[in-house]
Amino acid sequence: MKIRSFRKSIGFKITALYIFLAIINMSFFSIIIYENQIDLITENTKYRITELTDSLINTLNRFSAGFSSNGKSKLNRNEVAVEVSDIIKEITKDFCIFSEDGELIYRSSDSINISHPDILNGLRAVTNRDFTGKRFYSKVDEDKFEISFYIPFSMQALERSVLFLKFSLNEINDRLTQLYRIIILIITAIGLFHIFFAVLLFRIFVKPITLLHEKSVEIEKGDLSARADLKRDDEIGELAAAFNRMADSVQDKIVTLEYHRELMEQELEMASKVQEAIFPHITNNSRFNFSIFSRAAEKVSGDYYDIFDLGNNSYGFLLVDVQGHGVPAAMITMIIKEKFRRNT
Repeated sequence: MKIRSFRKSIGFKITALYIFLAIINMSFFSIIIYENQIDLITENTKYRITELTDSLINTLNRFSAGFSSNGKSKLNRNEVAVEVSDIIKEITKDFCIFSEDGELIYRSSDSINISHPDILNGLRAVTNRDFTGKRFYSKVDEDKFEISFYIPFSMQALERSVLFLKFSLNEINDRLTQLYRIIILIITAIGLFHIFFAVLLFRIFVKPITLLHEKSVEIEKGDLSARADLKRDDEIGELAAAFNRMADSVQDKIVTLEYHRELMEQELEMASKVQEAIFPHITNNSRFNFSIFSRAAEKVSGDYYDIFDLGNNSYGFLLVDVQGHGVPAAMITMIIKEKFRRNT
């Protein structure tokens, strides 16, 4: 019963509604921050890597322009690849150079290998350069947090070759971890604010209403001195003042009614004695032995009895039962008594 009554209470309803709104508020806020920041982090990382790749391509183009003038035109493909690798290593350590038919020309380390999809992506890079003018082709591996670039060479010694670069996107993962921490901190701060506001809401609205309910129950149980001690200058304060005035009025009226009830009890007690006095005291005679028992339902009653000596050894018996109880019936019996006494 206590659980059911608590669920029906206004405090439980306001708490449930407030928690629901707080969860929606924090969820909406977190989703907005996450979506905006994740897009910003991803795009920013991609832009920086793309910018770095463009810078590398420009450097390679300058290297290619000065290749013949530096007396390196006699170098074979592998030797040119070694020359180019010195430039690429300034940007990244994970790269390799392979031909369009999949032959590996140079790789920076044994940990980097080319696969069939890499060869296909290299051909796409060549196609994009020839038909759209795009200088490279990129591919993002979301599972491994890596981004791969395929750059076709324009220099004669490496004309049908592709530079394969691989960049780690761990920075995105690190920044996402940092973003999660920020979101948790923000949600914690918002949660603390909601808790503070919930306590304030409870003290301002729920607690006064609960107090008024408790005091009304005390008055219902008979404690007429119960009052709501709420000194406020708002509508709840006015409600508490009206409640106290009502309680004062009820207490005054009950005290007055109690006084009149006691006064009426005293008057009825006196009326009962008067009524007992008007009943005749009958004694036995030569013809009858009397035994009389009478008990009123209330202090006074509408019952009456009497015996009249009619002379010539004759007697009359009178039994009266007036409908109803209380003072009116008792007054009628007195009238009947007087009528019969006058006429006998």
